[in-house]
Amino acid sequence: MATSHIRVQGAGFSLARSVLVALAAAAAAAAVWFLGVSLLGYVSWLRNYLGVLSLGVGAGAAYGALWGANEHRGWRIQAISVLAAVVMLAIGQAWVTRLVIIRDAATVLDVHGAAIIAPVSTYWRVMSIGLFGTNPPGIVYWGIAIGYAIAIPRARDEF
Repeated sequence: MATSHIRVQGAGFSLARSVLVALAAAAAAAAVWFLGVSLLGYVSWLRNYLGVLSLGVGAGAAYGALWGANEHRGWRIQAISVLAAVVMLAIGQAWVTRLVIIRDAATVLDVHGAAIIAPVSTYWRVMSIGLFGTNPPGIVYWGIAIGYAIAIPRARDEF
C-alpha cells in the first residue's frame, strides 16, 4: 500500500531530531525568503508582497518537526515548530533589514561594496517599518506563518 508520508525507517520518536530538522527546514525557507527579497525586491510592485515568502518559514518548520519526529503529532511538535518558526522568522527579518539598510546606503551615500555598520536604532527603525509600516504589514505574515507552525503538526483529533 502506497503512502503519501515520508517516514524514517527504524527510527522512533525523537524530540532532538525534530528540533534539528525543524530548524534546518525553517532556515532553508528563510534563505528562500531572503533570496526572493534580494533578487526581486527592486521591483516596485512586488516589494510589499515578498513577505508571502516568509509563510514558508512556518510551513517548513512544521513539516520539518513532523518529519524529524517520525510523523508523531501533538503539542510537543507544535511547540518545536513554533519555536523554530519564530527563531528563523527573526533571523530572516534581520537579514532582510540588513539588505534594506545596505541598499539605502548604497543609493543615498553612493557606497558600493563597502561594509556598512549602522547604529542599532537604524535597525529597529527599518525593522519596525518592515513589520508595521508596509501594506500589507509584515507582522500579518508572521502571524500566518506561526499559525501554520501550530496547525500543521496538531493531533488529528484536535479542531
